[in-house]
Amino acid sequence: MREKWTERRLHDKALMYQHRNDFKKGSPKAYDRARKLKLLDQICGHMEKQRKSWSEEKIQKEANKYNRRIDFQKQSSKAYDAARHHGILDKVCCHMIPERIQWNTELARNEALKYESKVEFKKNSLQAYRYACKNGIMRMITSHMKNKRKEWNAITISKEALKYRTLGEFQSSNRSAYQAARNKNILEEVCSHMKKVANLKERSIYVIFFPIKNSFYVGLTYNFSKRIAMHKNNSSNQAVRELMARHTPFKAIEIIKNVPMNKAGKLEEKYRKEFINEGYICLNKNKTGALGGARRFWTPKKIAKEAQKYTIRTQFRDGSPGAYNAALDLKIIDDVCSHMMTFMNKWDESSILNRARRFTSTKELISKEWNVYVAAQRRSMLSKIKELYGE
Repeated sequence: MREKWTERRLHDKALMYQHRNDFKKGSPKAYDRARKLKLLDQICGHMEKQRKSWSEEKIQKEANKYNRRIDFQKQSSKAYDAARHHGILDKVCCHMIPERIQWNTELARNEALKYESKVEFKKNSLQAYRYACKNGIMRMITSHMKNKRKEWNAITISKEALKYRTLGEFQSSNRSAYQAARNKNILEEVCSHMKKVANLKERSIYVIFFPIKNSFYVGLTYNFSKRIAMHKNNSSNQAVRELMARHTPFKAIEIIKNVPMNKAGKLEEKYRKEFINEGYICLNKNKTGALGGARRFWTPKKIAKEAQKYTIRTQFRDGSPGAYNAALDLKIIDDVCSHMMTFMNKWDESSILNRARRFTSTKELISKEWNVYVAAQRRSMLSKIKELYGE
């Protein structure tokens, strides 16, 4: 039953406390009811006032605990408000780090010296980091920093590869180690322990036996476990689908693995005939030999056409990983990327300015030719670029 708060009951409840804050925390319902009825001043007249009197000395003492105004404001709002009320906020905060620093080369260099890597620099001093990037002084002020890029060798790559169960997991989890293995032609060696999940250029031949029905289904797949799971859930073969739905006991066997596609169809038909000759009923309705797992293979012509969309290799790699990896496999990556530019060995001052003249503003240059902008930044040419656009 809902408790009814009368004026008398509220007064009796308030008498249990010496401070309003204790009343609010100890009996929140009674406090809220008294506030709504505008009885707080009346029933709390006996309570001691807890308001702290902030003198300039106390405010300064409190402010000295913080290095930034924002921390002072958030963690000691009453002292902060008192400082604003008395007009002494700037005075008590004079020791604090200014929120907005007018960065110059000297200040940015001093800030960068506090850190051992660019990652730490960016994480802990983003404003200085951005200033250095924008003004093309990053390389100069970070020359003391250690290069944290790991140098991979056969031993470290092998140790890293042992952490993963499949080639795809290795590639997605540690791209640098994976790429180093490819570049050193040891990928197959360091991944020999991994489970072969799928090879779209080869097929496995499998059979599903239903002993109590004396029947079988034979098929081709590039991923045995996945294909059997598909048969269990919703097989494309009606007879198999109905038997699975009735939970008929079955046994799935991967007869032979890694058969080249041009031989897989003939072998499947061979096994089908053998099982029929042994007296089993074949559940296959369609002609055997269909390879399944249709795939559009990247031909050198298609790869070259795709590569023309990009101006630098990293854009090609991230924008079209299938074509990029196919180019690596076919060892034509250098040929299809021959039109692409690298930052330092091909982007000289003349080529940067020639490319920049195609656009009307720095903003347009950044959005359409980011690599040119970065090259200009690395060569301390941003002032010339802005002069070109009249900015």
